[in-house]
Amino acid sequence: MKQLIFLLSLLFCLESFVKVDEINSSVIQSDFNTIVSKKESKPIPKNSYPIWLDKSNLIIAKFKINGSVTANAFIETGFQNPTFDKSFVLKNKAKLKLKLIATHKISCNYLMSNTQNFAIYQIKSNLKINDQNFSKGILVYDLRKTGYMNADLAIPLIAMGDIIELNIAKGYVRKLDRTELESYSKGFSAFEMEGGRYELFSLQSKLQIYDSLGRKEELTTKLILDTGCGNEFVLSTNYPLIRDFLKKSDRMLLKDSSRIVNSGYKELHVLMPTKVLFNQFELKNAPIIAVKTFVNSGNATGFIGVNFFKQFDIIFDYEKKIVYLKHND
Repeated sequence: MKQLIFLLSLLFCLESFVKVDEINSSVIQSDFNTIVSKKESKPIPKNSYPIWLDKSNLIIAKFKINGSVTANAFIETGFQNPTFDKSFVLKNKAKLKLKLIATHKISCNYLMSNTQNFAIYQIKSNLKINDQNFSKGILVYDLRKTGYMNADLAIPLIAMGDIIELNIAKGYVRKLDRTELESYSKGFSAFEMEGGRYELFSLQSKLQIYDSLGRKEELTTKLILDTGCGNEFVLSTNYPLIRDFLKKSDRMLLKDSSRIVNSGYKELHVLMPTKVLFNQFELKNAPIIAVKTFVNSGNATGFIGVNFFKQFDIIFDYEKKIVYLKHND
């Protein structure tokens, strides 16, 4: 019965899991009650911005544009440039005094994309997004047609500052300086990231999964830190390493999942281990999805997503290429 209920919820969510270049929906909403709602009132640190998860498990915040217009900002690690939705820009063009240049030659690709997308406009005006000034590289695209239904703006996490703390469970994101980092990061575990300012950042990851008899399978690989992925882990079966891991872990596979076919997504596999260790951290309710999907980042073979991030207080030190993790209480 539990497997039937799980499969029904999986089928319901697969409608938004169609594009091979966008895993921006939560296929599996484990521990759904922990999702942060914008209606909840929780104390957050000074100089931070409230965040919540929308129905697709995307991280949303309300940001001020030029101090006057409020935008629903989708915080995404996969965009290279701040990218506004076309309808938001046209609606607020006069109020924000925007100078738009029509363009069809500037790529606004989501970094994980295997298709070529071009901006509709480039914004030539100086803009202030919260306390950050932007004078170039601001693009306009039809975000709502690409799956970001609630977003007026997609903003790269790295564009918010060199050191960013993200705590989804407690509902905030904030910028830290070097002095704050040194004092605040005590008790955190530090890991080196790979990547660059206009690349996806990945993390060397050791996954250990256990079945109900305590038998273990291991996977060591690089996984992309992706705030646009709604799950804990999504692995790409395009890689022999992942296919071999699935074969060894077959006893933990939700058997009927491999039969589900929806649009471009075929051979969907869902591992349901009794226990999961990620590096030295034990995770709760952490199904692992494996599917044929595009991974555009060196030798990374999958993604770490929002349902993983929800369990941690995370600090991204983009300048030093270090990510700090600490389990939320």
